[in-house]
Amino acid sequence: MFENFYKNTFAKRLLDSRRVLEEAEKEVIKKLKEECGFLFTQRLEVMFKDIKMSEQRMVEFKQSASAKQVSVELNVKVLTTGHWPNESRDPSA
Repeated sequence: MFENFYKNTFAKRLLDSRRVLEEAEKEVIKKLKEECGFLFTQRLEVMFKDIKMSEQRMVEFKQSASAKQVSVELNVKVLTTGHWPNESRDPSA
């Protein structure tokens, strides 16, 4: 139960850019890894790496000539399939 709650709230913080203290998040993951094992934190670590890589790619894109031709603010996040919690959504909604 704790695992699902933490993964969901962690994902929301990452996706909504609500990360206040990056080092604090890393420290919590480290402690969870020590207490709960590698399998418990593997997805958390992948999620964190996805966000960092996405941020890096966005910086690179914004510095490119292609970005200067786009007249909209663009923010893309690339996520690893199967590592992020997903909500079941009604397709008709």
